[in-house]
Amino acid sequence: WGPRARGAGAAVDMVEQGAVETITSALMGHANVPAVFEWAARALHGLVEVRDFEPDNDARRNSMEVQDILEDIADARKISQKLGASGKLLPALLRAMKLNPGQFVAQEWAFRFLWLLFPTDDSINGGEISYSALSAVSMDWKENEETRRLLQRMHELELSNICLRVMVARPTTETLQEMALALLCAITEISSKPNSDESGEGVSAAVDLMREYPTSLWIQRESCNLLAFWLSSDSGSGKSRVDLHQIGILPAVLDVYRNFPNSTDLQGCVCHVLWSLSSVESLWRDRELLRDASKIAAAAFQRRELDDVSLTSKALGVLSNLALLAGNDRGLGSSSPLPVASVVSILTDNMSDPKLVEGACRALANMHHAGWYTPGDVLGAKREAEAVIGAAR
Repeated sequence: WGPRARGAGAAVDMVEQGAVETITSALMGHANVPAVFEWAARALHGLVEVRDFEPDNDARRNSMEVQDILEDIADARKISQKLGASGKLLPALLRAMKLNPGQFVAQEWAFRFLWLLFPTDDSINGGEISYSALSAVSMDWKENEETRRLLQRMHELELSNICLRVMVARPTTETLQEMALALLCAITEISSKPNSDESGEGVSAAVDLMREYPTSLWIQRESCNLLAFWLSSDSGSGKSRVDLHQIGILPAVLDVYRNFPNSTDLQGCVCHVLWSLSSVESLWRDRELLRDASKIAAAAFQRRELDDVSLTSKALGVLSNLALLAGNDRGLGSSSPLPVASVVSILTDNMSDPKLVEGACRALANMHHAGWYTPGDVLGAKREAEAVIGAAR
């Protein structure tokens, strides 16, 4: 495409002269040819990419250059809207992506192009979009109506399956994994339920990613979000389609918390996953893992957002389920007493919420049975709980 100093006008001219139709025809006719796929993806990406001008001698840009950049951005946005609305382009490109799963260079160009179709200011910050920073910078990017329509179309064209193929492929790059994971997360969020044929493999792939990129907070968080969705009780097909113990899901999830102990966002994600896993008895034969998971759930009470009812409810569920699994194994709670006072506080502060009251009472009962706090804690918790329950009656 040459230096971007010529502006997006050249790209606009190419689109007007039929470049998109030509690229689409090439993909439709030769989708299984790796070279055609790669260069078509590169060409599409070039049509919507926005790059800054090269500064002259590091001088500050003048007003004319700024105006040119703004026009560049506007033109690229118009092109991306046209390409996103094309009735044949996306099906042709996604077919080529399906037929060439091992062409990682071509796949990366294709994913870069797909990402730049979304109407978000994060895609125009002097160059490429920052995939891993997207959700942190623009939490509501998926709420845009144009974005949701595009995600729905990608969902109908089975892009989630392509993303999953990338996630399980090796060797690959972190950038490609980030893009595939980002789109899979977004598509999963708008779908009413997960594809049962993908959920088992998806759970295994997410765990593998967590192990392969242990220092990437973003990959860890989004992988946990996917696990929470796939393993949830309402759509838990992932539980029955993969051996959770064999893939080592529990150690992987606990390692996330150990590696990022000060990340509130990750703590919430981990707690959601543990809530889903706490009902799978076979995972908790290792008492050390059970103790560590209980501590993580208990920590959620001390650092929780006051209005995060979902997290509080799931943390209570984790404690309740794990205490039930522990039975009367009193040694589990003895080394680090769990905050019974925090559970009681949840009970006293949320008497108008039947779900939280039920969860707190169940957690107290099961924790008491398991001996997870000292006699003094038991007495204080019992008195306070009885007083509150008596007042409620």
